[in-house]
This record gives sequence, structure tokens and C-alpha cells, in this order.
Amino acid sequence: MTHGPGICVLFEPAARPAARLAGATAVVIDAIRATTTIVAALAAGAREVVPCRTEADVKAEAARRPAGSVVTAGERGGRRLEGLDLNNSPSVMTAENLSGRTLLLTTTNGTQAIHDALSAEAVLIAEVEGKPIGFALTLPDINILLYGLNGRMFPFGFIKLLWGLPRLRQYRFFGLGVHPDYHGLGIDSLLYARTWQALARKNVRVEIDYVLEDNVPMNNALKRLGVKYIKAYRVYEMAI
Repeated sequence: MTHGPGICVLFEPAARPAARLAGATAVVIDAIRATTTIVAALAAGAREVVPCRTEADVKAEAARRPAGSVVTAGERGGRRLEGLDLNNSPSVMTAENLSGRTLLLTTTNGTQAIHDALSAEAVLIAEVEGKPIGFALTLPDINILLYGLNGRMFPFGFIKLLWGLPRLRQYRFFGLGVHPDYHGLGIDSLLYARTWQALARKNVRVEIDYVLEDNVPMNNALKRLGVKYIKAYRVYEMAI
């Protein structure tokens, strides 16, 4: 007997090692703290945010970088880690603390989940000598499922979502970025090609959208890969 695709919901960090994420699609939902803190840090002018698994990883990474270029932050069980500069509260992610500097962050759940999700096949990171220089992120387009819920997750909406997620055959290419120092070297094409290789066997449709017409390098890469042009959106304005 053959079985269809399954879905695994993990509610705590201890359950992740048994989930066998390699070759799967991972969706990390951590809206309470870590991801909110990352957004707040970037909005405050942080140069970048580096999620770390452990306090030791934070300190080791800080030691490799120029003095004064990083801010360290983290918690375990909701308590600030002694020896780090900040806790993980979005309220301390201010321009005064972070502007122009790199945030090294470790949390009980959020940063662990980010690292675990890297083994999922549609989350790609390009590296040179251990340094990340680019990424590509493709996710199941759950908007298709949400349309039928009428804004109600309970009592049955959540069940419909869990049932439909592993059966989705529509994906969305959520984002791609390459460090400016590595532009023009074909890194973007490699990330596109690797994404196709990872998802082709799933027999899914992948939508790549929000590509501006004047983004010539990205459009050229997509043409070389044989991506089918479907539609263009126009934005007009008028003084009123």
C-alpha cells in the first residue's frame, strides 16, 4: 500500500531531531519572539542578523569579527543569557544599540528552528568558505488553502489546513538574494537551477512573481531557465 504525503507538526524544540527534515519542506512559525526580534533589529538599522544555535556559537562568531562590529543577544527559557549584550526582546532592538552593526542572536526555539529548516530541500544557502553569500527560498503557497477558510481557523479551518498542506502542488518562489560582491557570477542561476532540481520530482508548479521589468539580470536568468512568462501587473497613479 502506498501513502500520500504527510505533515508533521512540532510544538517544541525537543521534537525536531526526530522529524527528518532532510528532503522535506519546512515552515517555521515563531511569531511570538525570535522572528519579531529579527525584523525589529533590521528595522533599527542592523547590518545583518545571524541566527546561532548556542551561546557558544554566538561568542565564537563574535570573536571572528572585528571588535565593535557586533551585538550579541539571546535567551534560554525566557531569561537573558549572561555574558551577552542584550536579551531577545524587540524593545531593545534600537538604532542606538544596533545601527550599522551585526546582531548575533540565539533563542530557545526560533533560531534553532531556523537552523533545522536549512535541511529542507527548498531552502537554499550559497556559501563561499563557510560565509553565506546568497539564498533562495521557495514555500508552499498556502494562500490557496486559506481562501476556502473564510478567515476562520476554528473549529474546522485548522483541520482543513493541515489536511491540504501536504497535498499542495502550488509553490511560490518567495525570495532570492545575492551579496553585491558576488553579483554577475551566476550565483542566482545556480540557485534557480538547484531549486528546480529539488522540486521537479514533486510534480509541482512554482510561481515566481514580483520581478520588476527593469531587473535585467534576474529576468535574463529566468529566461535561460525556460521559465514561462504569464502576466504583468501595472501600477498607475493619478493626482486627485
